[in-house]
Amino acid sequence: MPELRAKRHLLDNGLLFTGGERAHCRSKPDPFASLGGLFAAKEAFTKAVSSFGGAPAHTFPDIEVVHGPAGQPGIRPRGALGRWCAEQRLSVELSISHTGDLAGAVVVLLVQDGGGTAAPVRIEPNLAETRGSDAVSTADLLDLLEHRCEVALRANDFDWAGHLNNSVYPQLLETGRWEWGRANGVDVQKSQLIAVVVQLHLDYLIPVLWDPVGTVSVHTRVASQSPYSFTLAQDVARADGTTVAKGLVKLSLVDRDTQRIHRADRRSLFGVRAGAEDGAA
Repeated sequence: MPELRAKRHLLDNGLLFTGGERAHCRSKPDPFASLGGLFAAKEAFTKAVSSFGGAPAHTFPDIEVVHGPAGQPGIRPRGALGRWCAEQRLSVELSISHTGDLAGAVVVLLVQDGGGTAAPVRIEPNLAETRGSDAVSTADLLDLLEHRCEVALRANDFDWAGHLNNSVYPQLLETGRWEWGRANGVDVQKSQLIAVVVQLHLDYLIPVLWDPVGTVSVHTRVASQSPYSFTLAQDVARADGTTVAKGLVKLSLVDRDTQRIHRADRRSLFGVRAGAEDGAA
């Protein structure tokens, strides 16, 4: 975000942001932090749409970030881009997060099961995965193993005040998720489906003080499961066992080729594609 702070004119013209977006940012205590989140959302949306192919030429103002009554973010494509998204029956799920001086966003595009509008709708269940005598339980991921791993800290993980930098914690959670998957037998390299973070909530409880040769542990478990997402509860603890941060990470399973979301169940997580024979990767 330092780059955005150096370009204060972006709050005053429509080069990248719409009038509504600029007004939203001006209403916040730190307008440029909000501006950074909007920029990340537009960039994430552009990358997601490019995977479909055929999208019309567009600029950042055509990708408008809007907010609901409770402040929840969303994306409203405008002009030719908006019409194309409606024709493709695409709806958008957006999550924006801020950590220190960094802003990030995750966009998931969902293909509707009918109609022709861009409003969020129910995703059509993958019948090849759910019907028949071998249908999986809707909560089968809750049976997966909990896992705790130790992560070594580095000198550059700490800020000038001698505290573990806030931006390091999401990386620790990512390491914990990777090791959790390996411990449960998930083959990330061979799996056709990839787990995409769609929401991250992180509570910083106690600072970790300067210890460039120290370690922390990350405990990961499945907290909840819904048809098209699952949430991991992740705790970061010091070597003495004191919990210093708690995170909730919501993930969805997306096909590498089609970029479409799949049911969140054990069969999908372990790499079985829709229509594949049992045991296929």
